[in-house]
Amino acid sequence: MKFQAPYGSNDPNAPYVDKNTPGAQSGSRIPAGFPNWVMREIVDVIEKCGLVPADALQLYQAIRSLSLTPLTQDTTFYIRTDGDDNNSGLTNTAAGAFKTLLGAYNKTRARYFANGYTITFQLGIPGAYLGMVHDTWPGDITISGDTANRANYQILNVPAQKSCVAAFAGKGLTVKGASLIGTPGADQRCAWSFGGNLVLSNVDFRSTGAGILTSVLAGNSGSVTLIDEIDVYNATQSFISAQDGAVVYLGSSNIAANIVLQSLLSFSIAFASVADSGRLIRRNVTIGGAGATGKRFDVSMNGVIDIAGGGATFFPGDAAGTQASGGQYA
Repeated sequence: MKFQAPYGSNDPNAPYVDKNTPGAQSGSRIPAGFPNWVMREIVDVIEKCGLVPADALQLYQAIRSLSLTPLTQDTTFYIRTDGDDNNSGLTNTAAGAFKTLLGAYNKTRARYFANGYTITFQLGIPGAYLGMVHDTWPGDITISGDTANRANYQILNVPAQKSCVAAFAGKGLTVKGASLIGTPGADQRCAWSFGGNLVLSNVDFRSTGAGILTSVLAGNSGSVTLIDEIDVYNATQSFISAQDGAVVYLGSSNIAANIVLQSLLSFSIAFASVADSGRLIRRNVTIGGAGATGKRFDVSMNGVIDIAGGGATFFPGDAAGTQASGGQYA
């Protein structure tokens, strides 16, 4: 903001003086630029912070918005197809909820410091929601639909992010009670960990069209854990893929996974594909349903599939699994 010297002064840095100041014939006269520039500067701050100039206390609100509010407990933010990404996200109403997962993610990370607590993005009503990547905010996030009605809580593939949901660079993301809707593309997947820690609980895989690389991909030393009911409605090139030092866990130490193939599915690569020092580890899992055609597994390039003695026919398929280039299956 530019300093405005008293009206009529030849000194651009002249101070303002009162009428009774010794030696002064009259008090300083305020130039029109003084209130103009002050108000314009304040209005600019308010607008740059996303507020519309109106009521009192907005300068305080604008300054306060520049600092993150630390969470004091696990917090739920709501997302609805009839919401608005300019809302607070704190109530499950059209007037209070966010509209998109990405909008909710961007707004909450700009407003809050996770402080060790978990944020839940609750899908407030049935609908189709574009997916998101958890890549920058240093906190764990849960995306939750409705476990009993997950077919109607859909998270859609975003081709630019190559997935419906993804966890990057050590970030923790849990997805539960939803359907992941993949779209065709040789480098597309439904759920992806690229160095992050992704947990899938009570999730349906409902891809649209053939050609999707994989339903579940763990890469870049990340992890994916499947727990609870996992229903598979459509085939991808492989259902599970682990590579680049990453790991996929089938079940956890205390929660079983139940993978159900809802129709006879054909996997063009294999049901399970592991390469480049990736690992696929059976903890606590059952696999059932209508079965599959294609190879049961493909493991290569020092990858490891550990099914804890489950045998060569543990995974569904009508062709034997294959091992190559240091790949191990046990």
